[in-house]
Amino acid sequence: MYPTLKLDWYRLDKGLWPPLAAVEPLEIDGKGVYFIWHGGTNPAPVLIGHGRIGIALEHWKRDRRIVSYTRFGPLYCTWARVPKRSRAGVHHYLQFRYRPPCIQRVGETVEQIVGNGPWD
Repeated sequence: MYPTLKLDWYRLDKGLWPPLAAVEPLEIDGKGVYFIWHGGTNPAPVLIGHGRIGIALEHWKRDRRIVSYTRFGPLYCTWARVPKRSRAGVHHYLQFRYRPPCIQRVGETVEQIVGNGPWD
């Protein structure tokens, strides 16, 4: 059995998910895991990662590979603060669970830590 961590995923005031293009990443202070997906007819994860949230989202919102997924619908994002010792494990678990097409490598020896996804 894997360890479990309850994640508090960020939402806008009215409970909506923030569009990636509208997020001001450099105003986001904190470290944890982040989740990017496309909306549209069949919403699906695009990328899951961990680290400095604001800096990562600033990078990914300009990445051509990520932006190319707007052909399926608008891009959204969310994030959850996660303690340093758990970040890679939660990332590993979420990446395994959701299988996004864009992968950020996590060491194979990292133990998965079960974390709820944004839609749970």
